[in-house]
Amino acid sequence: MSQFIVILTLQGVIGIISLAGALIVIFVIIFLIVNPAQNEDKESANPKVSRIKGRHILGLSLFFIIISFVSLQFLPYPRLQGEADEVVTVVGIQWD
Repeated sequence: MSQFIVILTLQGVIGIISLAGALIVIFVIIFLIVNPAQNEDKESANPKVSRIKGRHILGLSLFFIIISFVSLQFLPYPRLQGEADEVVTVVGIQWD
């Protein structure tokens, strides 16, 4: 039960979402490699479709950049570091 609670932290959720996104990208790339498009006549393609594709790519890029900056604010790293409450001296010895 305690492992399930650890997964539900914000970092765990973000990690799961990142993993799912990466897997989706990998599957899309594999699908495109396995099923190549037929020979397309690029000159007869509608210019409007190209503009829409460009807008979608730009919009998605901006969306992901904004989400990245917003989500970084919620990470548990302290913004300002003050003095430590306690200093612990540790000595590590290997093969002693």
